[in-house]
Amino acid sequence: MHHRNKIILVLLCFACTFANAQNKNIFFQMKSGIKRADIFFERRAYQQAIQLYKQALNKQKHHDHAVLRLAEAYRQLNHTKEAEEWYRTANLDSSLAGHHHLHYAELLLSNGKLLEASKWFDLYTDTLHQDRVINKKYAIKDYALFYSDSAAYKLFNLSINTNEPELFPAFYQGGIVFASSRKRYTPIKYENSHHGSTFLNLYHSKFISDTSLSNPTLFKVLQHYLHEGPIYFYENDNKAYFSLNNIDTLAPKNTQHLGLFYAEKNRLTNKWITKNKFTFNSGLYSISHPFFNKKASILYFVSDMPGGKGGTDIYTSKYENGIWKTPVNLTAINTSGNEMFPFINEDNELYFSSNGHPGMGGLDILRFTSNDSIPENVGYPINSAKDDFGLIIAPDGKSGFFCSNRKNGNLDDDIYGVKFYGSTIEFTVKDRLKGNYIKNIRVKITDLQTNKSIIVTNGSGHVISFKAKPNKKYRADFIKKDYKIERVEFEDNLLKGLQREVVFLEKSHKSYIKGKVTKGKKIFANCNIKILDFHADTIESLLANAKGEFRCQINDDTTNLFLAERDSLIGLYKFEPHHKKAGTYGMTYITIEMEEVDTKFLTGSLVDSTGLKMPNYPLYLKNQLTNEVKNFYTDPFGDFKIEVWQLGKYAILSKKDLYFQTLHSIFAFAKNNIIVTLKY
Repeated sequence: MHHRNKIILVLLCFACTFANAQNKNIFFQMKSGIKRADIFFERRAYQQAIQLYKQALNKQKHHDHAVLRLAEAYRQLNHTKEAEEWYRTANLDSSLAGHHHLHYAELLLSNGKLLEASKWFDLYTDTLHQDRVINKKYAIKDYALFYSDSAAYKLFNLSINTNEPELFPAFYQGGIVFASSRKRYTPIKYENSHHGSTFLNLYHSKFISDTSLSNPTLFKVLQHYLHEGPIYFYENDNKAYFSLNNIDTLAPKNTQHLGLFYAEKNRLTNKWITKNKFTFNSGLYSISHPFFNKKASILYFVSDMPGGKGGTDIYTSKYENGIWKTPVNLTAINTSGNEMFPFINEDNELYFSSNGHPGMGGLDILRFTSNDSIPENVGYPINSAKDDFGLIIAPDGKSGFFCSNRKNGNLDDDIYGVKFYGSTIEFTVKDRLKGNYIKNIRVKITDLQTNKSIIVTNGSGHVISFKAKPNKKYRADFIKKDYKIERVEFEDNLLKGLQREVVFLEKSHKSYIKGKVTKGKKIFANCNIKILDFHADTIESLLANAKGEFRCQINDDTTNLFLAERDSLIGLYKFEPHHKKAGTYGMTYITIEMEEVDTKFLTGSLVDSTGLKMPNYPLYLKNQLTNEVKNFYTDPFGDFKIEVWQLGKYAILSKKDLYFQTLHSIFAFAKNNIIVTLKY
């Protein structure tokens, strides 16, 4: 027994020694494999990195770093399902870096798991991407709104699509030019290590009909051995700016960025010549996705250059006196996410793609005009839970093309055609009594479903044009000085194409005001007086004379607020329609008493789009009579208390970068406690 036990002990010791040596060997193999995988990952060669991480995990099942890197590699390749699975495999808890919570939440949203995505957005507490998180939570809460305009669009598939990516359509000579990594015979095979496919080349396909294109042919004039596209043609398709891998000696080792290059067609030989590169190309960041305004004087492009808001931003650069001016960040639309693919249609609407604004998942296509405070998501079916980007619209506004990987996800990007439906409403405005046309009409059109309003005007003409979407109800307020405001409700449900309507305005009855400005028995001469018409939302300025007197006309069917200012004193007088006195030949006498400002405290709460209070948030109060703006903060509970004039009109604003966004309008004499919703 003694000898037998001794033999067993020796065997056990030998076994342990062998096992320890084997484990050490496996450990070093693991370390070596993961190190090599990390190198490929840092070089953004994600396909090779994935293979090496998986090989390492076959030898050791649990390795948090390798699992998380696999999740991130699949996310970078846009393999959303695989990325979600590897994130689930990882030990996801609050001890992980916050960016993993954000990435995982966005993957869940892209895979249609809204409720689970919302929980993970709540776990993200970093301040860096809070705008992006608020936007996503807002989108989840009101997800059904993305389907409200679905009747306005109809998609159709294109025969030019293959199993390889088709991307970046651009109009060119009766068709489109697009980029694709489809396989073609070449003596040398160039492969992109990022996702394992061949490099992108440009192809040209001509229109056969509204919904079909000819077989693509290689766009040989700009052939390079690296990525080509996106491209934008201008000046009758004789000039172009296009994206290409930028070979720069300043670039870090194993790093390549995109740059913009200018090409011009020789009109004698009909051959394209690449002439020069964009001034602001760099080896330290990418510049891509070019687009010009109509005059070809302003270049829109996308970049991750330093000083942006995060990810990629959209910039503009003006061309003046043969020089490109310093790029300007479009802060009104950029977020901490990615903004890409700018395009401006014939109506001067800017379309772009983003994963930072409220969306259905992945990249969504949005529309922005000068009338908007925030971009508008165009909704389903153009947008989906996957990536949707690169929309271009024909000059007639009836059709367009865009890219999406909705079919199979991952890298299977296809180009889709889209038809736009709806009516163009043309309003002709006439005087009811005389029948003549009325110029310079201001029209406020409100979508009755979303309560969103836009302002249009007919300028020097008499026709006002508005594009209505199908199955939508609208309200239009026609505003013109000396006329009563006319309100018209209409809907577009028959897809009529062009509808013409005549609107008659009636001269407004005027109240004649004779006023004086006093303080007790003292006359205040030469006071500045402002008159705010609450209905028309207009402000008129005038000056009292040396006797402190003034005269004016106001609409007798609206409420007006008079403000007099002088020597740090103010006088406020609210004039209601029923204040007009009878038997005085249309003249009503008022006295504005100057005094120290009479104030009140206005209390309220600031909440986000999900109803949660926003503590310690910076806000601004604008006096809409004086245009004075002062800042204040919500308290640690999301509430606020601010001092305002007893009579007055104010706006509470949020400052988003360099512009103010109105959150709430207040008539101080009518409100005490308010709820303000933070919009993005």
